[in-house]
Amino acid sequence: MRSPTLPEELPCSCFDISDRTPEVMVIYQPLEAESKTKTPQELGWKPGFFENTFSAWEGEPLVREP
Repeated sequence: MRSPTLPEELPCSCFDISDRTPEVMVIYQPLEAESKTKTPQELGWKPGFFENTFSAWEGEPLVREP
């Protein structure tokens, strides 16, 4: 297998390497697949819990204090 080559001149503004041969390291790291969002049932809630309790409060209006 032949090693890939890089252009002779690489832009680098952090320090002068014109009199040296740089060592280049390529890191291959596969991206992790995005995790699937769990359902309410997978998180331990009973099926239909949120559908049955949404807007079910019949008491005094709830106030969130600052």
